[in-house]
Amino acid sequence: STPDSPTASSITATSAVLSNPSIVANAQSYQLNLYASNGTTLLDTKTVTNEQVTGGYSLTGLTPNTTYRVGFIAIADGTNYSNSAVSNLRTFTTTLGTTSVGLTFSSNPAVFRTNVTITASVTGYASGKITYFANGKRIAGCISRVVASSTSTCAWKPTLNGNNSISASYTPGSNGYNPSSVSSNITIQRRSTPR
Repeated sequence: STPDSPTASSITATSAVLSNPSIVANAQSYQLNLYASNGTTLLDTKTVTNEQVTGGYSLTGLTPNTTYRVGFIAIADGTNYSNSAVSNLRTFTTTLGTTSVGLTFSSNPAVFRTNVTITASVTGYASGKITYFANGKRIAGCISRVVASSTSTCAWKPTLNGNNSISASYTPGSNGYNPSSVSSNITIQRRSTPR
């Protein structure tokens, strides 16, 4: 007989747990078929044991914010019984991937009207764009700066003494990931000598 439609649970950006509480009589194992959202383009197959079918099989390596369809085929011994047809397909969508941004400064404290390099390091996705802000205002020349190899920089010349708030807003290069932002403080000191 044909297996029931799989159940998809514990869905993350890159994985899902697939299971089926009922076992097909005389099934030696199962084949899990992973399809694109159209239900016809076969992306991958996995061999799954009976125990994994009832207990949950963790399918990994999925793409964030993507819709998939999955089905099970009961694999028989090939002598007394033949393989089943594929079950009704279950549709599920992975979640958005998460990102985060960290900021570092070439010097902190820094000196009034002296260039400071702000470096943003991104985790979760390696490309996209970052806009930098000083005390809530966009920094000229640092709007929509390209992120390459998870890093972006901004050259900033402080115009206020004392504590300054620097923030960065990151937009990933894929709609499969959430944007993120970060804020950090830097102290700007007066020049020790006149210009």
